[in-house]
Amino acid sequence: MRVPSLFLIAIAASLAACGKDDAPGKAASGSGLPVATEPAAEEHEHKGRHGGELLELGEHEGHVEIVHEESTGTITAYVSDADMKPIAVEAPVINLTKGAVQVSMTPLSGSGPKTDAWKATHEGLKIEPLDGRIRVKIGDRTYQVSLEHEHK
Repeated sequence: MRVPSLFLIAIAASLAACGKDDAPGKAASGSGLPVATEPAAEEHEHKGRHGGELLELGEHEGHVEIVHEESTGTITAYVSDADMKPIAVEAPVINLTKGAVQVSMTPLSGSGPKTDAWKATHEGLKIEPLDGRIRVKIGDRTYQVSLEHEHK
């Protein structure tokens, strides 16, 4: 007696699925063999080198560390790549929500058009929490991230 090949394929598929547990990392029911697991999402946390608030740019494509001195209305921004290595960028720009004010940043040291450390002082930065965004351009991509952060 000849069994149609579609019938054999259906039986093979049902046997292969039989006893599998949908939870990743658990052994298949009754088989004693581990089920292939998906790699766990790598969780890691970066710390700012200057004691500031670390903001992520894009999908973990870079970082900007914000050190805010409320009493003087000063922000210092340190820009780094995804691996937390300093990266020279053009001057970031701060856009404050109140009054629609745009604050340009100047190099923390030196006078070149690109550096990894920038500073700005403005009356509108004498508040906490900060209400606005910082715009940073890395290569040909521009990122905007909120300056407002949670107090820890």
